[in-house]
Amino acid sequence: MAANLSSLAADPGFRRAPFLLFCGAFLALNVLVAKWQSALERSRRANLLVPEEQVKQYKNARYDRSVGQYLGAYLKVVPDATQQPLVILAGMSQMYVINDQPGGGETISEHLDDYYRQQGIRVFGLAAPNMDNEEAMLELLAAVSSPRTKPTVFIYGVCFDKFRNIGVRPDLQSFMKDNPAVQRFWTDATEIARSRYPAAAAMMSESSPTQAAAAAPVADASFESRLRTDAGVAIPIVKSRSDLNAYVQDRLYTFRNFVLGISNTTKRPIIKSRYDVNREFLGLLADVAEAHGVRLVMYNIPLNPQAETPYVPEQYEEFKQWLTKFAYDRRIPFANLENSVPIEQWGLRNGSPDFKHFNEAGHKTTAAAIRQEFDSVIRSQREIATTDIH
Repeated sequence: MAANLSSLAADPGFRRAPFLLFCGAFLALNVLVAKWQSALERSRRANLLVPEEQVKQYKNARYDRSVGQYLGAYLKVVPDATQQPLVILAGMSQMYVINDQPGGGETISEHLDDYYRQQGIRVFGLAAPNMDNEEAMLELLAAVSSPRTKPTVFIYGVCFDKFRNIGVRPDLQSFMKDNPAVQRFWTDATEIARSRYPAAAAMMSESSPTQAAAAAPVADASFESRLRTDAGVAIPIVKSRSDLNAYVQDRLYTFRNFVLGISNTTKRPIIKSRYDVNREFLGLLADVAEAHGVRLVMYNIPLNPQAETPYVPEQYEEFKQWLTKFAYDRRIPFANLENSVPIEQWGLRNGSPDFKHFNEAGHKTTAAAIRQEFDSVIRSQREIATTDIH
């Protein structure tokens, strides 16, 4: 028996068989992916908050339609703050009209811009889904890094469940890496944070492009990136790797939720360490705004009155109390807009009332609520900015 196995292993034909089998399987898989590629791309486009065709149409944009993916490109079309006062509105997926797809509609920032541009003030939206407070601070630092995009007012829609998120997503890290001025502002803010916000400072050090560069040499990463891009021209499975990964991750996520009985409204406690570091980042956001002469304004986002939230009630109540006190202590204009959008202006998610995303009418209502609460602040900052400009 041993002799037979030895002679079989020595047979060149046998050694070639696994290789030929692998090549055949790899070829078949690429043929399958090539046929599936268009379906994968359609699926990805369907999950974007805006149609993919619009993502790079920056010219007439009044908010970041790329959901944070192309922040650098959208900063180039922010209304010139050296010519008129500028207001930046930042937040997460509630900033987008995701429940009116595919037609969409005007967002909160666009409704505000429609109103204030008649008075010589422009409003621009910088937001991204699931944006945590570290990323919100990066949005502010990116805006103040140039006089052309420096706002007089930075309005931040604070969202409780985003206090469970941490870190800076790769697209925003790449943006920071490509912008030395933003890197300098990031490094300066990290130094400011070290004594007062140690946990935030530690995370900022990890998010820093210089830290990432030390961990992975640029030349190697560049070569690997070029190799993947070149290989993707001829090999479908390489070209579609991101879409395939997203598909698998989505199916695993759906399967996990099915097995564990998790739904959109399942109560999910926020991990204390993540909650605490996001509170530190909110404090640092206030410090950074003050240091750069930007008026920070905050509101607690609207929620659907007929929908269950995934919030643990005690945690959410404590959060609202803390946020109100934080704003009061720091003299930050603040409003709780939790109940500002009526029932009929909310959308559906998976057949159930969406607890956080409203339709276009809800965006108009939220914009009106922001104006009602903060109009005097925006106008007073306009007077200061107009004096500086002229």
